[in-house]
Amino acid sequence: MKADTVNKQEQKELIVEITFDRSNIISNAARQFEKDNPGIKIKVVENDIPMSDYVKKLNTELLAGKGPDIFCTYLYDLSDCAREGLLVDYNELIGKDDTFSVNDYFSSILYGTKYGEGLYAIPLTYSFEGFLVNEKLLKDKGLTIDENWTWKDFYKIAGTFTNNDSNIQCYMLPKLTSTIVLLESQIIHDWDYYLNKGSKTARFDTGEFTDALHTYESIYNKGVMHPDIDEITIWQSAKGAGNEHILLMPVSYCSYYDISSFESIFNGDFKMMPEPKGNYTPSRMFTGKNISINNNSQNKDEAWQFVKYLLSEDVQKKWSVNSFVVNKKASEAGINEIIEYQSQSKKENEHRITEMDIKQLDYIIENVLNKNRTSDAINRSLWSELRPFFDKQISAERMAEILQNKVELYLNE
Repeated sequence: MKADTVNKQEQKELIVEITFDRSNIISNAARQFEKDNPGIKIKVVENDIPMSDYVKKLNTELLAGKGPDIFCTYLYDLSDCAREGLLVDYNELIGKDDTFSVNDYFSSILYGTKYGEGLYAIPLTYSFEGFLVNEKLLKDKGLTIDENWTWKDFYKIAGTFTNNDSNIQCYMLPKLTSTIVLLESQIIHDWDYYLNKGSKTARFDTGEFTDALHTYESIYNKGVMHPDIDEITIWQSAKGAGNEHILLMPVSYCSYYDISSFESIFNGDFKMMPEPKGNYTPSRMFTGKNISINNNSQNKDEAWQFVKYLLSEDVQKKWSVNSFVVNKKASEAGINEIIEYQSQSKKENEHRITEMDIKQLDYIIENVLNKNRTSDAINRSLWSELRPFFDKQISAERMAEILQNKVELYLNE
C-alpha cells in the first residue's frame, strides 16, 4: 500500500461551519493548516440561510448529538447549549495546554463570552458601540463623563439639555434615525437582571423596567435631540455644519482605522467613549464573531489546534486593519500598518490617528468591555412586542405587565 494512501486513510476530518468570512481568511487558514498538519482535513461550510434559521438548525443538531466540529457565529446565544453540556469548555483546554498563553490576548475580550464559569466561545474579531463626545461643548457645559458611566448617568446628562427652545443651539444628541436604539441598548446591558433563563424567572413587571421605559419617553419629549441634524447628515457634512452644537454622536467601533473617519464630526476635538454600562449589572457589551467547539466532536483535540491557529498572530493580523482582534501582537501590527498607510495618504478630512487615540481605545477594550452581546428568541421578539408602547397606545406599566406574561409563557413552554 502506498504511503499517500495510508496517510489519506489516517486523516481526520473537521467540519467547520461559518456564518462570516467575506475575506475568506478562515477558508485560507484552513488550507494552510492542512499543509502544516497533513493528518487533518478541514471542510469549511458556509452558511447560506438566514441566521435565525441557521440557529434553529444548529441547536437541533447539537441536541441530537450531531452538528459540525467547529462553528463560527455572530450574535449567537449559546446559554442553552452550554447548560446542556453541548459545547467544549475552553477553560479545560487552555488549562492543560502549555503552548497557549492567555497573556497574548486581551483578557476582557477573551473571557467576555463566559457563561457562568465556563468559556464556550472565543471571539476571533469583535466590535462595540459607543459615542464620540464633543470635547469643546462638554467643557462649555461644565460637564464631565467618566468611562464607567451608567445609563442613569446618561439620562442625568440628558436632563441638562431638556429644552424645546429652537433658538438655543445646544443638544445632547443628533436626531436619531432609529427611535428605539437607546432603549434597546439600555435594556440589553441589563438583560441578565431582567431575565434568568436558568431559573426561568423574569423581571419585566418591575419598577426598574418601567423606569427604563419612562426615561426613554423623556429623551424624545424634552428637546434633547437636534430637530434637523441626524446621524447621516453628520457623517456626510463638512466641518462647521452644525455638528458643533451636539454633545454626543453614536458610533460603532469596528477597528482602529475607524478613528480616521472621525475628523469632521466635531472638528477633530473629540473623545471616544463606550456605551454606558447597565444600571443593575456591570455589563458593558461588545459583539464578538465567535468560535466554538462541539462537545460531541470525535476530534476535539484537533479542533482545538485549529482554533489556536485562527487565534495566532499570523492569522489574526489578516483581520487586524479592518477589525478589532483578540490577539495583542496582531492588534499592534494592524495599528502600525494603519499608521504607515496614513503617513503616505493624501486624503483630506482624514483624522491622523494619534498615540492618545490608541490609548483611549485600549483603555476601553482592556478596562471597560466585559460581556459579549448575544441575541436570543426573547430579546429578538421584545422590540415588536413593545410597538404599542412606542406608538403611545398603552402605558409603560401596562406594557411591562404584558411583557412579563408573555416571557413567563415562553420560559415555561
